[in-house]
Amino acid sequence: MKLNKVFSLILGMGLFVFPVFSQTTLLTDLQTRVNEFSESLVKSLPFNAAIGLNWSDAYIGKVFPSLPPHFGVGVSAGMTSMEIDAFKGLLDMFDAGALGSVGDLTFMPVPAYATEARVGGVFLPFDLGFKFGILPENSLSLGNVKLSYTLLGASLRIAPLELLLSGNPLLLVLPNISVGVGVNYLSGGIGDISIGKAINFSFTLPGKESNSYTLGLSEPKLGLSWETTALDFTLQASKNLLVITPYIGVGVSRATSKAGYGVTTKVKYTENSIDKELTTDAELKNLRDKLESARLGGIDVDANGFESIIENSGVSFRAFGGLSFNIAVIKIDLTGMFNFTDQNWGVSLGTRFQL
Repeated sequence: MKLNKVFSLILGMGLFVFPVFSQTTLLTDLQTRVNEFSESLVKSLPFNAAIGLNWSDAYIGKVFPSLPPHFGVGVSAGMTSMEIDAFKGLLDMFDAGALGSVGDLTFMPVPAYATEARVGGVFLPFDLGFKFGILPENSLSLGNVKLSYTLLGASLRIAPLELLLSGNPLLLVLPNISVGVGVNYLSGGIGDISIGKAINFSFTLPGKESNSYTLGLSEPKLGLSWETTALDFTLQASKNLLVITPYIGVGVSRATSKAGYGVTTKVKYTENSIDKELTTDAELKNLRDKLESARLGGIDVDANGFESIIENSGVSFRAFGGLSFNIAVIKIDLTGMFNFTDQNWGVSLGTRFQL
């Protein structure tokens, strides 16, 4: 929670000072920026969703038959970096300036947190993990800027050496190794960014460039949103050395992500300097047909605003590792992460009760 507050403070420093502007922006330029934004996030979001359940033990043991039964509960928090150019480029379309102090950074900090639990397998050497972190919409705000966040995940890990060498004394000296598969879901957004002044977005039709079409927005409020669902595969090794447990692993995520913007305001539509009302289905269909003809069909528009959410899919690769400090049944994990796909990084800190 504290990391989310820090992030909202940093972001808010750049989002509350909007310069006065009156220029008209091409709608095609806006759509180019939202495509770049979505393409960037399909690399970064699965990486951020991997925070949580990064426990030092590659395998925690069985819950039955075992004395004591092996399970654990805890919390973790951290952040990953994201390239700021695509984020900044989209906000610049709404004349959000250089994002203040954020604009001076080379990356955008993306926080995450989770409550987490693992339970050992029954008879077979596996464990199950679950995590969730929720920041309901409107529960955290800085001025008029509101943040939302949801993280859900589950994983299954199998210990192949425990399966193949059950009862063999070699297990006492070999590291614990696990292979895992899981699903992570992450969604979030920044809402109610008050622009304060009117913005005009214009477009033309191919072959009819002499005709002009404009969407006029009166004091709009801007929101950015993102969502990803990732199938995640991991390979991890660890070794318990009494008071510390070092660990290292690699992960591969296949994700489908959605990201984009929405503006809420009264929309004034103009065709060749003639104002058109957007109060009937026929008038809205006419506008949507024009947008389709202009290759802007990804915009969903009505009389109260418009939005564009772009879906992308991709595969990302990461490495992770660190160590835990073991104090009786309390473990404190410190994890570092590196995303090979976009050269970004992440860190997390967690604590848990574990038997």
